Amino acid sequence: MSTTIMTTVTTYEEKALELIVKVQDEVLGYVKQAVQLLDERIPEVELPEIAVLDQVPTLEEVVTTQFAFSKKLLTNQEKFAKNVVKAVKPLTRDAKPKAKTATKAA
Repeated sequence: MSTTIMTTVTTYEEKALELIVKVQDEVLGYVKQAVQLLDERIPEVELPEIAVLDQVPTLEEVVTTQFAFSKKLLTNQEKFAKNVVKAVKPLTRDAKPKAKTATKAA
């Protein structure tokens, strides 16, 4: 990315991602603390067998399948967007100038 605008955009994107990661790390720390606190205070309860629960996916399965789908969707959208850019390229400033044809004088 050679333009100053894209360099600036990329810099701010990186800073935004760094902030997101920092906030996520802090939230994860609080979640772990809350789970530990609750685990120490809530007595273990024997849950009854419920047949339908065998058909319910685990949290890990839900997260894994949804992110797998999201990746496929994002890959598809990237391909589509690049094809649109390619299709409109003749109308952009990146297009090569058309050669002018000589006109005959009458």
